[in-house]
Amino acid sequence: MNVDEMQKKLSQKATNEHEHQFENLYGLLCNEVWLREAVHKTLRNTGGRTAGIDTMTRSNLLGDLEGYTTRLREALKAKTFEPTPVRRVYIPKPNSKKRRPLGIPTLFDRIVQQALRMILEPIWEADFSIHSYGFRPSRSTYEAMTYLGKRLTGNSGALYQWVIEGDIASYFGAPGKARRFQRVSFPPWQEASHLTGNRVLGAWR
Repeated sequence: MNVDEMQKKLSQKATNEHEHQFENLYGLLCNEVWLREAVHKTLRNTGGRTAGIDTMTRSNLLGDLEGYTTRLREALKAKTFEPTPVRRVYIPKPNSKKRRPLGIPTLFDRIVQQALRMILEPIWEADFSIHSYGFRPSRSTYEAMTYLGKRLTGNSGALYQWVIEGDIASYFGAPGKARRFQRVSFPPWQEASHLTGNRVLGAWR
């Protein structure tokens, strides 16, 4: 399997057929080539050197990479894989005395998350607004700032005079988290997700 080609096919299908419901995406998650690509992407990340609650480090994983990858794939195929609680650490917030909570997953959880991202991203990208810039491939706050800058200067400046910035504090950490995740995972948004009834959603949660 060619991972890049498969991602292009997923993207094209989602873009051209908005009502299409993808099937057997879980099979991709268990695919040997797909999972190995997810392993390599995870280990290339800087955060791959930081251990989760199981103390497994990048060096430990590389010590038996073939064995660990095979066992992880077997657990996914058997549907016995269970995510592990994250290791909670607190890091300083810029220009503040407060500290930001940070959850560090285990390496195995990060690998599965990466494999899921590789499946879901090309599908969900088809539904995102062109004006959405956060946490998307080849997009960043710099593109958003450029877009806004062009509309606050020149001819557009006569129409756009204000920029309003908002932030919801501790949105996913505050009470009622399950209810908010339900709003993300089910109608009306799920209808456009292409994933209704797909087992890969269970792995995502």
